[in-house]
Amino acid sequence: MLTRTVTPAVPVTLHYALADLGLSLHQTTRQLRGWAHDHRDAVQADHGLGSCRMGA
Repeated sequence: MLTRTVTPAVPVTLHYALADLGLSLHQTTRQLRGWAHDHRDAVQADHGLGSCRMGA
């Protein structure tokens, strides 16, 4: 998902970038971010009511 490039210097420089596999998730993560932004008030209100039940 990531590529890592090491430049031998003092100090060593590292560069990370998304590889093709990571880039293929870009659209999905943007959609998830948009959904979270659009529904943040409802999610926060629901969280405050304790409606998330574990082990039910």
